[in-house]
This record gives sequence, C-alpha cells and structure tokens, in this order.
Amino acid sequence: MDSEIQPVPELLQLPDPCLLAVLRCCADDPRSLFSAARAHSRLHQAAVLAASNISVVLTQQQQADSVLLYLTNHGQHVSSINLSLIPPADDDTYGRGPTISLRQLPPDLRRLETLHVRGLLLQLQPGDGFQGVLHTGMPLKHLQLDGCQLLDDEERLTAAVLLLSGLQHLGISKTDHWPIAIMGEPPSSVLQGLTQLTYLELAAYEVRDRDSLQPLHGLTCLQDLRLDIWGPVDVSASTFSGMQQLTHLRLRGSQDGCNCCFEPAVLAGKTKLQHLTLLHCEVQGGTTGVTELLSHLYQLQQLTHLELGWSLVNVAPAAAYAALTASSKLQHLNVTNCKLPEGVWQHVFPVGKQLPHLRVLNALFLEPTVGVSGSVGPITAPESSRLVGCCPGLCALWISAMQCCAGQLGPLTGLSGLQELCVAPANQSFEGFEAVGELTGLTRLHLTDPRGVDSRLLWQLTKLWHSCGS
Repeated sequence: MDSEIQPVPELLQLPDPCLLAVLRCCADDPRSLFSAARAHSRLHQAAVLAASNISVVLTQQQQADSVLLYLTNHGQHVSSINLSLIPPADDDTYGRGPTISLRQLPPDLRRLETLHVRGLLLQLQPGDGFQGVLHTGMPLKHLQLDGCQLLDDEERLTAAVLLLSGLQHLGISKTDHWPIAIMGEPPSSVLQGLTQLTYLELAAYEVRDRDSLQPLHGLTCLQDLRLDIWGPVDVSASTFSGMQQLTHLRLRGSQDGCNCCFEPAVLAGKTKLQHLTLLHCEVQGGTTGVTELLSHLYQLQQLTHLELGWSLVNVAPAAAYAALTASSKLQHLNVTNCKLPEGVWQHVFPVGKQLPHLRVLNALFLEPTVGVSGSVGPITAPESSRLVGCCPGLCALWISAMQCCAGQLGPLTGLSGLQELCVAPANQSFEGFEAVGELTGLTRLHLTDPRGVDSRLLWQLTKLWHSCGS
C-alpha cells in the first residue's frame, strides 16, 4: 500500500461527526476520496457517508447540469439530495432560475431515500425519465417540493408519485419567496395509493367542491397533516375518523371570506395531538360549535402549540375558554383576532394556574372581530401580574388593549426571559409608557400605532436599553 494514502493516526481519532465533516471537504472529487479511504475500513465507511448526502445551492444552469453529471457517476452512493435556489431579490426573477430535468436522473439511485427541491423549475417531459428511475426500485421515502414550478403537466408528477409505494413524507408547499405550488387538487388516486404516508403537506389545495378532502380518509398512518386550502370545503369528522395517530394538524383557509368549514368533532379522540393550527377556519355550529370545539381541547393534554387565529368568530361562555390552557405542556398560544367574551382571561389564566413551558402568547386584535351580532372591539388585556404568575417563561408577548402604565407594564419585569413585546394600547394611550424601559431584557419592541409616543421618550428608552447592554 502506498505510504501517501496511509491514514493519519490523529484523523482516525476524530469522533464520527468530525471525521465525516473532514471527508465532505473532499467530496468534490469522489475518486480521490474513495482512493484515500481504501487505506482504512473506518475511513471507507465515513467516505461513503460523506458522498451520500448531496446538498447544493444553485445559482446557474451549469451547476444544475453538474449535479446531474455527478449523480450519473456516483449515484450509487447517494441517499439524500437537497437542491435549492438562492431566493430572488424580487418577484420578477421567479421562473427564470435553473431547471432540473428529472427525466435525466440516472437509473443507479437505488439508495435514494430523500429528495428535497426548493424554488427550482422542474421538468419531467415524455419518456422513461423520473418514472423510469422509480421503476428501478428507488426506495424514496421523503419527497419535498417547496415553491417549485412544473414546466409540463401535473399528470406526469402524479403518475410518478403513484409509483412510490413506500413514500412516507410528501410535501408540496409554497415559500415566502416562491408562492406557487406545483399541484392544485391532487386526484383521489394519488392520496388513496399512498397509504403509508405519515407526513402530508399540500399548499394551495385548490378545491372544486365541499367534499374535496374525502381522498384523505384512507390515510390512517398520518401523524402530521398540513393543508392550505383555497375555497370553501367541509372539514368533516368522517374524513378524519381513522387518523388517530395525528400529532400535528394544520388547516389554513383563504383570507377572502371563502373559509373552510371545520367540524369540531374532527378533534374527537385525537389525544396524541401536540400541534393544532386552525387559521381562517369557520367553526360549524356557531356558538354551540365553538363550545364543542373548546370541550374537545380539554382532552388534548399533549398540546404544545395551539393557534386559532381568525377562527373563533362566535362567542361561547367565558368559562369554556379555560380549555385554551388546559394542557400544562403548552408552549405557544395564538388567538389573534378571535372573538372572545369579556372576563375571559380570568378563566384562561386563573389564579394558581401554572404554564411553565409557555413561551409565546399572541392575543393581538388589530381589527374588530366579526360575529353573528356584528362588529365588536378588542377586549381588555389580561392583568400583567396574572400573566407573570401563570407564565413565568414567556419570551414573546403580543397583546391588545393594554394600559401602558406602570401598573400594567411594571409587573412584566418579572418575566426574566421576555425578549419581544408587541403592544396595541387601550385607546391608543401611551401615558406612562416609560415603564417599558424597565424591561431591560427586550430585544424587540413593536407598537401597532406609535403616533402617540413622544420621540424624546423613545430616545430615552433607546439610551436606557443601550446602557443595559440590550
């Protein structure tokens, strides 16, 4: 054996993650990588791992072509491919980035389990292509397409996905920079054929009738379901009856008034739920339906994230809202622009209640909420001393109708971890706002309407926080 490829003893003493990082620096030339790796079995094993994960940020077509060439030569080692486009500076650049032609994927990808593409143009085209690769036995389990644009018809992607009998994770989503999802309403044959799915994310799910979610009925293995819905649709309990393994459920309706209609009984028996998000979802049954939904929340003792923004537009009895904080594991609570009754906070944050894990509370009502009785204004903010006693770990607080005075702001100094504060003050009054200067741990301060704040006061607050090292 040549001495020049003898492993350096110190190199072999590195822990596996460090050794892997060193070898990945050589992955641009896999031939040299594996030639050197033959000097020691452990190096060889680490070299295989170093070449198995391809993660590339593309800026031009030449790079995309190089990736395909690399896969042609070394695809047998690859188990994960992550390709993304640098976010565009403006919307005009969308659709003009590199194109990945999936039909050119080499057939020797029998170890590929993960394919994640973000912001790129995808091309399938006629021929064996991607489907041909799948026919070779690709064990793909994770397919995530974020903000991609498909250059040919969606039926080709549908046909390809149907070949992935072992697929467990399917995500087709939008991003902040690329708001287009490549699939509208998927044919029922797609979802019914993917019975092993544990994760499903479909952004911009374009509904054509109120029963468009029925194809989900057979996905009993789902643990994480995320749907962004365009248009009216019934989210019925019968569709979700078999999904007893759900830990994450996110339903987000459109903001144009065509909200999805959520049946509270969907939550019945979903005791494993840890994350529940309902945004712009109309609760069926009016006030009775809201009361029923809150009663189901009492059973969700594993909840860590609860988000009901713009969804509770009918008022239930104040005591029923104690369900919002029924889980002692709660970390995030968001009731933005929900319609809540007066006196609700004494039930949500009762004396003696302990929510030690709550980090984020968003109870911001920027606009009057609308219910069956018309428009109403924001309710009174919860007492600061009550919040401090109940949620001592708060890091972010977004609150409406707070009296900006020492009596309300002062107790917040008891929140030693508070870093972000957003205030929509009662009657736009900032009298006594200087008390916020005592919150020396703040790194971000939001004012929904700062016109009532004297500029000299803000300057004083800035100097105070600077002197405290914030």
